[in-house]
Amino acid sequence: MADIPAVKVGVPFGGGGIDISVLGDRELMAKLNSLASVEGKKIMRKALRESVKRLRKAVIVKVSGGFFKHPSGNLLKALKATTIKAAKRSRTGMAVIWPWPTRQTLGISPDDKFYYPRAVEHGHVRAPARSFIRSTVNENQRGEFVLIAKDIRIGVERVWTKGR
Repeated sequence: MADIPAVKVGVPFGGGGIDISVLGDRELMAKLNSLASVEGKKIMRKALRESVKRLRKAVIVKVSGGFFKHPSGNLLKALKATTIKAAKRSRTGMAVIWPWPTRQTLGISPDDKFYYPRAVEHGHVRAPARSFIRSTVNENQRGEFVLIAKDIRIGVERVWTKGR
């Protein structure tokens, strides 16, 4: 249990299930294959949700401290107020999203054509991008894959031991 084998996660559903392969641990792969597809989806959804929660915290830390030269005010409050949601159900994949804050949450008038968080993230004609979301995801990507694999392994083992 000390070493976590590589877990390959295929997001598209194949024949009604998620393709999750465990590399380097045949016993765990056998356990995974014996799970019902519903349990596999629950495990995967929980692992994705935990990953987005960790990334959300990292983005909030980046916005709140030093990344911007001035206090971020409404953007920070709005990012803290938005919640993680499951994406629309699909037969071809699964996703957990953290949506952009609404104009109302940011205090932007409905008549205003500008939406500044996207302008900060992606840049615009007179200002370069100062990505606070994409850069956080890129910085944490490798570690998140390891943590997702660990969460899936824990979920599979939990379901397996519960069913024994």
